[in-house]
Amino acid sequence: MVKAAVPIYQGFMATYDLSLQAPKSRNWEPVMTPYAGGQALSVWRTGWESNANLGAVQKGDTLAVGRVIGVGKDVLSMRACIDASHVKVVDPTGHVLPLAKGVPTKGYAWLLTIQRGSDGQIRVVDFRAQTPSGKTISC
Repeated sequence: MVKAAVPIYQGFMATYDLSLQAPKSRNWEPVMTPYAGGQALSVWRTGWESNANLGAVQKGDTLAVGRVIGVGKDVLSMRACIDASHVKVVDPTGHVLPLAKGVPTKGYAWLLTIQRGSDGQIRVVDFRAQTPSGKTISC
């Protein structure tokens, strides 16, 4: 499962970044679908659509280092430590949009669930950036 999940994790993270760098350049959902399904696809879609609707684009790349924290026959849990300190989100006029108060740019993590579905496809099916109480997950 670990070996099969690695390219899915890499594709998910890379496509996530690319879709925010040029949200209106193409229909990103078919590009993301091989890597994400279920709740993960919904969460990505919400973020992507909000950037596209605002005309905002991401400048720079996010660095993510994944570590497997649990594995079963058809499921894998991963903690991806994120560093977005070199990323800026800009509006259509080129002005940098401020982050929401308290949102870190590095030292935080996403918890990803990667699963093999009944169709045999492996996808990221869920990811969380916050605990149920709303606190950022740390590395």
